[in-house]
Amino acid sequence: MTTDSFSPAPADPVPPEPCTLPVLLPMRSGLNMAEYHLSIMGDTECRHMAALPPALCGQEGQQAVIFADDTGDSGHVFQLRSCTPEVLGFTPLGDRVWDRYGRCLVFLESATEIFSFFTLFRGVAPDSGFWHFDAPRFVYHRPKRQRRRLALEVPVVLRRRDGRVEKAVLHDFSPGGASFFTDGQDFRPGEVFLLEFEVPGCGTCETLVTAVRTDARSGPRGTLVAVRLVLTEKQKKQVEHLLLCQEYPQLRAGTRDMDNR
Repeated sequence: MTTDSFSPAPADPVPPEPCTLPVLLPMRSGLNMAEYHLSIMGDTECRHMAALPPALCGQEGQQAVIFADDTGDSGHVFQLRSCTPEVLGFTPLGDRVWDRYGRCLVFLESATEIFSFFTLFRGVAPDSGFWHFDAPRFVYHRPKRQRRRLALEVPVVLRRRDGRVEKAVLHDFSPGGASFFTDGQDFRPGEVFLLEFEVPGCGTCETLVTAVRTDARSGPRGTLVAVRLVLTEKQKKQVEHLLLCQEYPQLRAGTRDMDNR
């Protein structure tokens, strides 16, 4: 079903607060919906429920990020406007939306958790202008990270305990974790190895990491490996420096690499 065939009526949504979900969610990077969902929600910390919790569903103006089935859609921000056992009503925030919705992936957040579900787009109601999606019959939820993950694609060097040196591409990182794409197929949860990468103009990071999740079905970019950073106090400061420097380019003037080894 195409969204072009509908003309949403003007609506007066609740003035939105800044939406943090777009910066909490990593880049989709060409993953299909199932693969992208797995890269965020994981297997170990994800729980399930039959429907959205009443408190979340009843929160006026709740914001969401909706992804179309098309792997080229990087997600668009919507506002939850109505909630029934059969249908959820949203309105887009901003002028841009994907040009075709069908099967979709939706993320919502509360103060402490991220919720997600797969759904089907029904159409835009001509009276209210709400974009209607099937109410979920199965909802995933997991604790929300206290710090955002920064999307960043730079080369990564992996030094494994058996002496192998492999190359990869960073997907995102935060003070506590990171993920990368690699051609390697034999990474296992619990494996410890050395990870090195450089943030151009900001500095370098070299630290031990522990693999926590791998997904060999991550499409043309290879295996997606999620790791937990094992940082000393000095390395923690370096990672914070890299995050701030990448987010605020004005800090790059005169910045020098910090020795975190």
